[in-house]
Amino acid sequence: MKQRSWRQLHLHSTSVFVNQDDDKISVVPTKLASDKWLDWDSNQALTFDVGNDSIYDIVSETRKLLDNHETDR
Repeated sequence: MKQRSWRQLHLHSTSVFVNQDDDKISVVPTKLASDKWLDWDSNQALTFDVGNDSIYDIVSETRKLLDNHETDR
């Protein structure tokens, strides 16, 4: 871990918000909204249908989202 403070850890971390609403699961990554705080990046959000998408697809697509998401700012 290269961060030396909680603030740096917060600013350089990638996280997602996962929400389930009935048969839909939404995965929303963070983005840097300013130099002091993170916000949710709804432009890159993923939405899955619980009845049609397998848990393996959901996890795989979420991993791809995090791998491709820029973490070093």
